[in-house]
Amino acid sequence: MKQYPSLRLTVLSAATWLLFNFSMQAQNIDSLENVVKTGTPEMQMKALSQLTTFYQYNDVPKAMECAWKEKNIADKEKNRTCQAIALNDLGDIYYTRKMIDSALYYIKAASVIWEELDNRQKLADSWADMGCMLILLDRPDEAIENNRKALEYYQHAGNEGKTAIALTNIANAYSYMGNNEKAEQYTLQAITIEEKLGDKVNLGISYYNLSTNCGEKTKEGIEYGEKSVAIFRETGNIYYIGMALIRVCRVILSTIDVDPATADNKITAALKTKVSAYLSEASTIADKINNEDMKYEILFSQTYSELVFANYKKAKSLAENLLAATDTTNKFNRQAAYELLIYSLIRTNDSDKAVDYFSKYHTLIENAKQEEWTQKFSEMEVKYETEKKELQITALEKEKRLMTGLSIAGGAILLLALAAFFFLWRWTVQKRQLAEQQVKQLEKEKQLVATQAVLDGETRERARIARDLHDGLGSMMTGAKLNLLEMKKGVKLEHADVERFNRSVGLLDDSIQEMRRVAHHLMPDSLSRFGLRPAMSDFCGTLPSVLFAYYGDESRLDPKLEVMIYRSIHELVNNALKHAGADKIMVQIIQEPDRIAFAVQDDGCGFDPSSGTEGMGLQNIRNRVASYNGMLDIYSKAGEGTEINVELTFDN
Repeated sequence: MKQYPSLRLTVLSAATWLLFNFSMQAQNIDSLENVVKTGTPEMQMKALSQLTTFYQYNDVPKAMECAWKEKNIADKEKNRTCQAIALNDLGDIYYTRKMIDSALYYIKAASVIWEELDNRQKLADSWADMGCMLILLDRPDEAIENNRKALEYYQHAGNEGKTAIALTNIANAYSYMGNNEKAEQYTLQAITIEEKLGDKVNLGISYYNLSTNCGEKTKEGIEYGEKSVAIFRETGNIYYIGMALIRVCRVILSTIDVDPATADNKITAALKTKVSAYLSEASTIADKINNEDMKYEILFSQTYSELVFANYKKAKSLAENLLAATDTTNKFNRQAAYELLIYSLIRTNDSDKAVDYFSKYHTLIENAKQEEWTQKFSEMEVKYETEKKELQITALEKEKRLMTGLSIAGGAILLLALAAFFFLWRWTVQKRQLAEQQVKQLEKEKQLVATQAVLDGETRERARIARDLHDGLGSMMTGAKLNLLEMKKGVKLEHADVERFNRSVGLLDDSIQEMRRVAHHLMPDSLSRFGLRPAMSDFCGTLPSVLFAYYGDESRLDPKLEVMIYRSIHELVNNALKHAGADKIMVQIIQEPDRIAFAVQDDGCGFDPSSGTEGMGLQNIRNRVASYNGMLDIYSKAGEGTEINVELTFDN
């Protein structure tokens, strides 16, 4: 039977804030939108929170807009409870967008307020939420600690539903660490509670996770997976249906024998049909709710399926796409993607690429091993100290064990010498790595300084040209016009000459206006005098297809930063009009004391961001953003428009 990489699928989270109400009706949305327009601040915040939850999986930009409006109102009203709820909502959205660091930041900020308000219930919920995120950030020990604190509170409060959730989250952390026995133990405890409460959604999640943790017990894995699918179909929660279908496919694939000498072709064909049907249904669900995490899991399963069924060329193509889509911080997913690609390259006789990717895969494994050895050495050191104390006690009690104690002491000395050697080696390696990191950092800083210098030079040159056009050429053209008008006084002209004279003066007026327009676009006077918001409002106001919205603080920024943001948005809007053929463009700016973010969204033709065919204008924007250590994200698909988000942080 052919052997391929192990099938690993992320366990589902059972944190309460991740559960989504898919049944909200359109009329409820309309009534909530009306409350936002006409209600009191408290009613507006409550409605915005509900809208954020609804749009989270349907329209992420809309959800983000609602969450920031909610937070701005809460800040204005100085309502600490609503501020914490808004921070929770922001964390929820960033979690959906796979921006786990940002999600953890906002949930942690909310937990500070809940602790300040002594709201133990909400604080425990925040611990559970952070526990889910810490697993994805490769910090399972911290995840277990947070969920144990939440579990202790829920048990003390007698909240069985959330007790089951905390148990499931602890099981997830143990599963991530590879401790399937512990994961199964905690999951079964959760199932007992969920069956008692009739909690179908979390019961389905628990059976899904049991399927994930079955390891070699593939028969049980398939049974648990299909049971979770059946439960989720009863609840109508299509996200969980999709994830459970993917899980069943993974377990089925691990049971298939494609060796011609031993395989049962009829059984293999039937299983292939089943896998194809499950993945097709899951893909439809992923497209419907636009869930990137599910799309990634489907791509992984499709790649693995093509390998199992010997479609090696297609497997190679899918494996390359999978590696490109893998989060570089997720070492487990990246390792599995490398394995699939290497197998595919070997099967397609592409030995050069296989060797190249195996080298990268080997580096990834070696780094993981170094981390493991460091942990093992720490455990060995603790064990040595314990044994040393026990030997000292034994030596005081019985002198006849002196020789044994000396032998152990000698071994301990040898161990200490080995430890010292190991520390010296590690110190040397770390020192070299630190030096390499410093060199890379200096190179990066050098590039950023060079980029900033180019941008500063561009800004100065634009300002100079605009000033020369306005003060020099503008004055000369205005003087020429006045002289022509002065010459006309007292001179009698024929009717035809008067018309030609008037046309000439008109052309001169048009030239003056065009010169002023060019000078304004080179360096808008409103930008330097009044700031970013008035300048952007003027620019967008001249274009009927552009809608502009500004949220948050309106204080002035560093002039260079204002110019950079203005030029970037100007370029993005022009791209949408000229290249995307957009009929409607939305420009949004959100300013806070320590950050500013802007987004340009259009309904144009869209493009594939992964194709690597960015134009010079977009590359210039990337360089501008990088010079301020900002982040630029592109969300686009052919025929479905484009959204470009930029986030910049700065010190007050």
